[in-house]
Amino acid sequence: GDVLNVLCQKLGDAKFLVFGSGRDSPFWKESNPVGTTHFLEHHEDWIGLQPEAVRALTTKVAYTSKLSEAMPRIGDVDMLSQFYKDQIPQDVKDVPWDQILVDSPEGFSPKNPGRGQSIYAARQLARDSTVIFVDDCDRKAEKVYIEKWLLQDDQGRKSRRLTEYSNGHGGTTCRISPVDESHPL
Repeated sequence: GDVLNVLCQKLGDAKFLVFGSGRDSPFWKESNPVGTTHFLEHHEDWIGLQPEAVRALTTKVAYTSKLSEAMPRIGDVDMLSQFYKDQIPQDVKDVPWDQILVDSPEGFSPKNPGRGQSIYAARQLARDSTVIFVDDCDRKAEKVYIEKWLLQDDQGRKSRRLTEYSNGHGGTTCRISPVDESHPL
């Protein structure tokens, strides 16, 4: 989709964190050859399907959220921060990430974890200049979590800009960037 060019534009020597792993993981690693790429994945079997070079860059995580509870728990900082505090290793927290891609966990069924904890964690991991991409941001829960946790500052003021792109498989990926960033696309 259109988002691929935008995502890859700053890769090469970037610090790039990806929530999730899949068929595209080797591509992300290869697109950032002299940068730092790291994956956070909750499916052990998906990690096992990756080439060794990708497995070496992957941390196994576990989510405690459920999509069926996403809307009433959007302000539940204890639940949202549990993933960030307990699952993300300190060495990942210490990296000044240039780009973060939230493409996990699943959020298409009420039994899925949904992406609330990943979106919240992306906010915690981001610096002011970090660009965050959220795949499937056209889904209701993702939209609401992006608005609350990625577009607003702690006082509820809009602090970041959202741009939507086709993800190439019938959905939308949102790019959340600093308001003052110049972006030619």
